[in-house]
Amino acid sequence: MKESRIIRLHFERVAGRQSMLTGEAMANAVIQLQRVVYLLAKFNSGKKPKASLSREEQARFALVCDEPPRNGSFALSLSIGEEGIDDEEISAVGHLFQKVTKILNTDSPKLLTKLLPNADYCCA
Repeated sequence: MKESRIIRLHFERVAGRQSMLTGEAMANAVIQLQRVVYLLAKFNSGKKPKASLSREEQARFALVCDEPPRNGSFALSLSIGEEGIDDEEISAVGHLFQKVTKILNTDSPKLLTKLLPNADYCCA
């Protein structure tokens, strides 16, 4: 599987709090990441942000848990699309996802609007 399709979600422990992560927090994080992946898939294919993805597209760009987290771990390994499906569009969306997350870590909105020039995507 291409590295661009792999997403590693890591939860940081809050200082002074118990080492616990609720299932609700983990599920919400994955749901929000899935929304971002779907949004980037729409951008990559030229669709409007509010356009619907077909069931086939939703399945193709679905986040898949590659392996369950180890006991006591706060890390989750996900991939875009099922293993064994070699799809250039999925890889392109994964690459776009990596670019977006790097830009978000730099705290530079100008870079994000340069990558996603359609304001509808930056505000979605």
